[in-house]
Amino acid sequence: MDSLQSIEKKKNALETKLRYCQEKIRRIKTAIQTDELDFAGIFRSKEEERYFQYLLKLKKNELNSQEYEQEKIRAQLKRLQQQQEQINKEEKLKYEKRIDELYQQIIQSLKNGQLIFFLGPDINLCDRPIAEDGRPDKWNLGSQYPPTDFEIAELLANKYKTYLENSISEESICPKCSSRLIQDLPDKCPLKNLQSVSQYIYDVFGEYNLYSELHQVFGSKDRHYNPNRVHQNLAEISKFFSQELKTNNKNHPLIVSTIYDWTLEQELVRKGQKFDLISYIDKGIEHGRYQHHLPCMTYPPEGDGETILSQSYRNPINDKQHKLLEKYPTNLKLCNGVFTEDQVDQLIFERVSDMLPDCLINKLSDNNILFLGYSLNNKKARTILKLFCPDRQYQNTKWWTVQESFAEEDKKNWNLKIYQAQLITMSPSDFIVELNQRLRDNSKLEVLS
Repeated sequence: MDSLQSIEKKKNALETKLRYCQEKIRRIKTAIQTDELDFAGIFRSKEEERYFQYLLKLKKNELNSQEYEQEKIRAQLKRLQQQQEQINKEEKLKYEKRIDELYQQIIQSLKNGQLIFFLGPDINLCDRPIAEDGRPDKWNLGSQYPPTDFEIAELLANKYKTYLENSISEESICPKCSSRLIQDLPDKCPLKNLQSVSQYIYDVFGEYNLYSELHQVFGSKDRHYNPNRVHQNLAEISKFFSQELKTNNKNHPLIVSTIYDWTLEQELVRKGQKFDLISYIDKGIEHGRYQHHLPCMTYPPEGDGETILSQSYRNPINDKQHKLLEKYPTNLKLCNGVFTEDQVDQLIFERVSDMLPDCLINKLSDNNILFLGYSLNNKKARTILKLFCPDRQYQNTKWWTVQESFAEEDKKNWNLKIYQAQLITMSPSDFIVELNQRLRDNSKLEVLS
């Protein structure tokens, strides 16, 4: 049987041929009608009449031939359409089988305590209202849903656009772009990258101005964004394992997040689920380390948490931290407060063993990872994976990455040997909802059996 691509080519050729045939039929019919009208009511000799009838017969024969050809082409198109539907049906069955196997692998990994949820900023695009241009609605400071990194960068760039557009250069506002206005900058422009624009504001206007702007987005204790289905279902999965399944002390989910907002943590609190929180320290004497809050039942967490010390030290604090994942789910905020390029570079030179407990380092290295809304199109995303999952190509683990769509550059990155991830083109919301439902259905079947 031909491939879908081959069938599509044949259909296109036949449809072109059919249009030509239909046009020819139209012209012949018009010619016949014109001749009949011209000949009617006019006296002709018998020879002229016989000749006219002869020509008319030829045109009608040609018309019959073209109509026969038209029906033949339509029959061929119908057969191709049936082949296409058969292939689509088979492909759909194969896809459903592959998806079933995929969900089973993920659910089994989850139940065995061998799955990590790894969240990227694009999950904040899920479930938004759709704008007139067909894209998710754009975030602003008054929005009820949390922003992506790109949208935060756009907010900062727009806030300082007067200075950018008037003071950086007489020719353009970015040395790598020819655009004169903020709104005309291409998507890949450095000034639309959160780390680049944050670094610029930090260097030119100072730390206070940068964090004052960011405080409007994240810092207020009263600032709550509405959770989308990704937040809701991850919180439900965490609670399901903690309270309903009564799992052993190694099966609690680990959720790793590169997102700056606290919507997931707020949703866990709302659902009454305790969780251990580990977040990056971006300021002060302990800058560059992580702090541990145990276990959280409020947002923001009460107190400053306990700093995670180097693994070369053994003390009561580290003993507590080695019990992570034993009683509650753990949320690891990998880059909380990492906004500027300098802060990203700081992460690159840190040793993971000096920042995280052994149990989390081993968990990141030895387990399967499900990436949701995580793109490799920026330096921060690639830096984080190289830092926290450095030996991917030597590990016998599986990585899955779920996005609404993948840009060509992103596909190439994920297919590199150092990542080797299986791409799943699906809305992260739809995927996690289905995973949550299948997990519960699977557990019900196990109980019944």
